[in-house]
Amino acid sequence: MTLAAVACGVGIAHAQFRRTDVSPVERALRRRNTPFLFQQAETLLAANPSDPDAHALRGAAYSILGWPHDAVAEFALSGGGDFYEVHGQHYHFVALRDVGRPVESAELREEWRVIDSPNQFAHIAIELNIVEDLRLAGDWDAALDAADVMLATDPGNVLIHANAAHLYYDMGDIDEAMFQLFLASRQTERSHRYQEVLALMAYDEGLLEEASERLTLARRQRPRFPRLRALHMKVQCDGEETERVLREAAYPRFANHAHPEIFAAEARCHALAGQLDEAREVVEDLRTMYPGFEATEEAAAFVEASASGD
Repeated sequence: MTLAAVACGVGIAHAQFRRTDVSPVERALRRRNTPFLFQQAETLLAANPSDPDAHALRGAAYSILGWPHDAVAEFALSGGGDFYEVHGQHYHFVALRDVGRPVESAELREEWRVIDSPNQFAHIAIELNIVEDLRLAGDWDAALDAADVMLATDPGNVLIHANAAHLYYDMGDIDEAMFQLFLASRQTERSHRYQEVLALMAYDEGLLEEASERLTLARRQRPRFPRLRALHMKVQCDGEETERVLREAAYPRFANHAHPEIFAAEARCHALAGQLDEAREVVEDLRTMYPGFEATEEAAAFVEASASGD
């Protein structure tokens, strides 16, 4: 038997092991199968209305669907459950970030640094997300300290360097951001995070075609990631594709959400299309659900500037 045949056999065996080693709930999380998660939750609630695992399952499903307020409410009832400890806490932290509580999310993630995980990459994900939370909070000193820890966790990891690049870019340190992107590119240029940061830079420079191309690449890996989709909507609408973008935004698979960044991008697209009443309706939804958010204020300002002809 050739070495290639042996390697192929080992690969197939590993793949079969991985398929059988994953629980139905874990598989549902990976596939974003929220109906299954809700069904499992209802089964548990029928037996015990206070079942913490049921509430954690519902919280994860709401977080995946883009209803962070509902997710946070469910996670408040999930204390002590096994599902939360193994899987749910990640979705809880994401929901906290999405409702404008990134510092709280970062603090909770820091507590998980000391907890052993069977996932060998869990510690990398924790450090990545702490930096992301603090970047979104605008806590630059704490974010830089966290970035030092992150960069030491797995030097050469494309996600780590791309994450650092986004932080430095937001801080205005373009040289350091580009250096981090160079380090990321030495591993691969195909990472969605690497392409996202370059797309953001291109968009800020008015290079809409380049930004769109990079976001298309990024979304092949993360097709429903809200931040990627919101930025792509802005790029396409600024590029006079408002009709297509708004038509797609109404599709059932995209319409049922409450992501502030996507709402803000939708309001911008309506305004660019001259649909000011629709744009103001979206802004009112943003003000109701996300008062004081940067995305809310930027969308409101853009819509009013469009209305006044500025």
